[in-house]
Amino acid sequence: MATAACAGNTSSGGAAPYILDDTGTTETAEGGALRIENRSNRDMDIFIRGQSRGPVRVGFVPGGETATFKLSPAMISGVSSFRVEARPISGGGSATVSEPYPVRKGEETFWSIPP
Repeated sequence: MATAACAGNTSSGGAAPYILDDTGTTETAEGGALRIENRSNRDMDIFIRGQSRGPVRVGFVPGGETATFKLSPAMISGVSSFRVEARPISGGGSATVSEPYPVRKGEETFWSIPP
């Protein structure tokens, strides 16, 4: 829904969580970061999808939690935008896909999964 520069919580599996430094600011990486707020009660696997690429898994966000993942430069190289996809871990149901986000190396992209 919006691009923001905020720190997140830890994540389980997938990419390593983003880390705060001593000053309380987010540690940046050339690839950037993806912060996901899971407002649903279902655990979700998170993927990014470039314009002409298949999905690349970046991690897992439990229901009702927020997690932040580092995006390696390789994950976003050669694309100008990407979508985020959240797939329920169990219980069936369909994936939820974000609107396209522009690639901004070194910045954090925020997406909130609806309930």
